Amino acid sequence: DRDRHSAARMNSTLRGPLRVDGVSVSAGGHRILDGVDLTLFPGEMCALIGPSGAGKSTLIRVLLGLRDADGGSVRWGSRTNDRFPTAGYVPQVDAL
Repeated sequence: DRDRHSAARMNSTLRGPLRVDGVSVSAGGHRILDGVDLTLFPGEMCALIGPSGAGKSTLIRVLLGLRDADGGSVRWGSRTNDRFPTAGYVPQVDAL
């Protein structure tokens, strides 16, 4: 019963799209992300590609609420700039 209620809360949160508006992140005096805009609707898929150091992992961490952005906003359905409690994240491990 608890799992059903948790799933219902998640579904109501995700009814709307993921909206990223003007997200910027700096670290060590360098701009990592600069005004990122993105809208993804439920059921859509997106691949982030780019060279090492391009900011892919940083963007994912901002989307999940694991890192604060310096500017802009992230909205998951009805949640704004909040940790997303039902998301899973497995960061990359450098093997080289």
